[in-house]
Formats: sequence, C-alpha cells, structure tokens
Amino acid sequence: MDEICEVTELIKGQCAHCMNIPEPPKRRPMTPGLTARFPGHCAGCGWEFDAGEQIRSDGAGGWLAECCDGDNA
Repeated sequence: MDEICEVTELIKGQCAHCMNIPEPPKRRPMTPGLTARFPGHCAGCGWEFDAGEQIRSDGAGGWLAECCDGDNA
C-alpha cells in the first residue's frame, strides 16, 4: 500500500509537500502593461508566463509577470 502524507493526505509520490516542490508565487492584480505575444519567464522570479498574459518591463531588459508586479519596480 502507498504511504499517505500526513499534511495533505495525498499519496506521498504525488504530494508536492513531500516532494519539496515550492508553491507558485501568489498572483496579484497587474499594473497597466503589455500583453505578452510569446511565452517567457518572469525576470523577478523565473516563473513561466504564457502568450496573452499581462507583463511589464522590469527596466533592465526583462519582463515581469503578474507574480512579481511591483516587486522589482
């Protein structure tokens, strides 16, 4: 029988908690920016964003997604 995580009550092999997978960053409302034409990575935290999501310049040649809006401004 598979072991069960005491925290999430999921099978340990399918549990992000047991596999030490970090939670995605919290999303916050985005300040006015641009709509991404291509997928990419947030310059603030590295999280992936998809084409069609709102992004804005980080001021250093990268793009911030909703996850880091305002953190590196």
